[in-house]
Amino acid sequence: MAETTYTQIIDGLPLADVVQDTANGGLSNDHPIHDAHTELCPGVIEKTRGLRANFEPSILALDAAVCDRNEAWVHADDAVVLTLAVSWSLTLEQYLLDQERSRRA
Repeated sequence: MAETTYTQIIDGLPLADVVQDTANGGLSNDHPIHDAHTELCPGVIEKTRGLRANFEPSILALDAAVCDRNEAWVHADDAVVLTLAVSWSLTLEQYLLDQERSRRA
């Protein structure tokens, strides 16, 4: 499940069936994603596996202040958990952008 989730993030869009399964009902039934993104783009699974195989967690630059504020995130409310999730998402996005830039260089 984690690989599928990260693959959709790297692909840039969730799959239509994931959008339909969201707790709040997702997008309206006439939204183009329901017809346009029913499967992952070619090569994205291999790209995801390659990123995972070469991933070095020690290069991540996490904001220490955010980590300190979220030390007890297991017992935290939704706002704290969301802050931590956003921090990780931004870090992952920066890592992926750096990888893409170095690939093109």
